[in-house]
Amino acid sequence: MTASILPFGGCNHWPLQLEASFVGTPKNGPFRFENAWLSHPNFTNNIVTWWREELNIQGSKMYMLQQKLKHIKFHLKVWNKNEFGDIFKEKREIEMKLQEINQIIITDSFTKERQKLADSLQEEWEN
Repeated sequence: MTASILPFGGCNHWPLQLEASFVGTPKNGPFRFENAWLSHPNFTNNIVTWWREELNIQGSKMYMLQQKLKHIKFHLKVWNKNEFGDIFKEKREIEMKLQEINQIIITDSFTKERQKLADSLQEEWEN
């Protein structure tokens, strides 16, 4: 387990971040729809194209719907990786940089340049 001091929150307390690691095999996370996809100009056309693709499946209507949704999910994951990259990896990298600069501010000294860097990293993380 590790503990890190987070940026000053404006009150008289310094928040802490605790990280615990567990031994085991990673599982695939649940599928999550990203709102950023909606802003992409080809998103709707891609969904329509994938939905209309012939899958040659047989079964009940519910089973066929399930297979269509799995088909679209597969295409969305591939398309997301190609169009947007690994945004979670980028986010973690920004978080690490932000944590480093805040640690420097805490342990070394506060300067306007360091605070400006921390603010720009925070803005980049939010975007």
